[in-house]
Amino acid sequence: MTNRRFLGKVFSSTVIAVTAAVGALACSSGSAFAANATIIAFDFDAGIPTLIEGQNTPLDQTLQGVTAHFSSPSDPNAFSIQSYTTTFFKLSEFVGKYLYDNKPFRDSLDIAFSRTLKDITLTFATVEYHGGPGIEPSNITLTAYMNSTANNPVGSVIARATWPSGNTFPQGTLSFSSKGQPFNLVRVQLPYGGPEGAMDFLIDNVVITLAASPPTNTIPEFPFATVPLLTVIVSVVLARLYRVARQKPS
Repeated sequence: MTNRRFLGKVFSSTVIAVTAAVGALACSSGSAFAANATIIAFDFDAGIPTLIEGQNTPLDQTLQGVTAHFSSPSDPNAFSIQSYTTTFFKLSEFVGKYLYDNKPFRDSLDIAFSRTLKDITLTFATVEYHGGPGIEPSNITLTAYMNSTANNPVGSVIARATWPSGNTFPQGTLSFSSKGQPFNLVRVQLPYGGPEGAMDFLIDNVVITLAASPPTNTIPEFPFATVPLLTVIVSVVLARLYRVARQKPS
C-alpha cells in the first residue's frame, strides 16, 4: 500500500469520525432546545397592551414575543375584562383580572396564538349556583386546532369544576397536551347540559408551552462548551494526517 493510498483511507475514516461527532453535537443542541421549552402565562394582568376592566373582545395580549388573540364567534363584545372590583365574585382560583362572558346565552371563546403550542392549561369557572347534594357542575370543553376551526381538530379535553367552599361559582382547570402534534388555536365552550346547565363561563391564567422549533442554523445552536471539543477533534485529525505523511511507502 502506498503512502498516498494509506493517507486516503485514514482521511476517510477521520472524516467519518468528525461527521459523527458533529452530528452528535447537533443532536445534543437540539435536545437542549427541546428541553428548554418556553412556558408563558397569559393572566390578563402582565401582557401588552395593558388591559382595563370593561374592555371587550376581540383583544390581544403579547408576552415574551408571543401574541394571544382572544375572540368569539359572538363578537363584538362577547367577553370582557373584569375583576373582583367590578363583579364582586369570590373566586379563589382567580387572581387579578379575568375574562368574563358578557352575554346571557352560550358563547364560545377562541384563542389564537402567533406560535405553535404543545400544551395549554387554563383556569375556568362556570356561572351556576350549587343545586344541592348530588348536583354536579356543568362540563366545559377545549378543542385544539391548527390555523382554523374549519380544520380537523388536533384533539380535545373535557372537564368539570368543583364547588369550593365560600366561592361564588365552581372552578377548575382545563389541561390539554397534543402529544407532539402542534396546534395554534383553541376553542373553549360549554356543551349543552340541559335547562339546568351553565350558560356562561369565566377564564384566567392561560398557560401555554411552545412547541419546539427546529434550529434554523446549525452552528449558532451549538453550546459554547462544544467549541473546545471540536478543536480537539480537528487537532487529532491533523496530527494523524501529519504522521501518515512522514511514513515511507511500504
